[in-house]
Amino acid sequence: MRQSLLWWVYIFLFSTEGMALVCDSYDPKCQIPTSATASRNSTCSSIQECDHTPGSGTPACYALFGQNKEGELNVMMKGCIANIGHDCAPSSVCNGQQKKLRKLQPLYYCCCTEDRCNHDVVMFISEKTNKNSTMEDINESIRNLTLLVWANLITMMSILVLIAIAMMVWKLISYKRRRETSTNVKRLSHVVCDKGTQQYHNTSNWKKKDFQLITCLVRSTYGEIWQARLHGSNRVIRIRLSAGSDDVYVYDKQVMVKNTNVIYNTARVV
Repeated sequence: MRQSLLWWVYIFLFSTEGMALVCDSYDPKCQIPTSATASRNSTCSSIQECDHTPGSGTPACYALFGQNKEGELNVMMKGCIANIGHDCAPSSVCNGQQKKLRKLQPLYYCCCTEDRCNHDVVMFISEKTNKNSTMEDINESIRNLTLLVWANLITMMSILVLIAIAMMVWKLISYKRRRETSTNVKRLSHVVCDKGTQQYHNTSNWKKKDFQLITCLVRSTYGEIWQARLHGSNRVIRIRLSAGSDDVYVYDKQVMVKNTNVIYNTARVV
């Protein structure tokens, strides 16, 4: 009777030992063994048998991994873990969910309750990650658009400033020219003209001696404007002073009525 009881105990223990959970194991510290002791360490094995401790929850397999910039998975750790909260999925594949975000790369974690279920890892990127990526793209687009708008505004403002400077310079030059012209007209209006003492070559139908010169109205480097008499009537004539020319131009009789206008307008014509 006692022997049969012992046999039943052995069978129970053997069956319990045979049902222990087996998981893939990975520890980055054991990638390159530095000593014979480290190479014989059980944690450096690729397969780990999970110990079941009463009160610590059922054993489960876990995997901790990350994703690089190219989208590839980098396994960080694998092994056994206690399924205390029964959060591990009863699946033959370890489904990765995002655990937390790091500055360099996201960190993912998964656990399952079947033998070597952490050998194959399937990653499910949470909606939060997609939202973060979308927001980063939107923020980057906004920054680029802001830079483009500022660049265009600066360019337009620079063009407007250059146009304003050019207009100011042009107005200043025009003002100086008008001022010089006005000064010359006033100065020439006080010049006493020569009443025919110089000899001119006659190239027109009128001769200077045909007129009685009365008053010199305007004189410039190109000619003189005179109030003269011809056959008993008053005339306004222009005498050219260019070399080899003694042209006399007779203005209309009505010109004499516009005394002031004749002086300044003819100054521009001469």
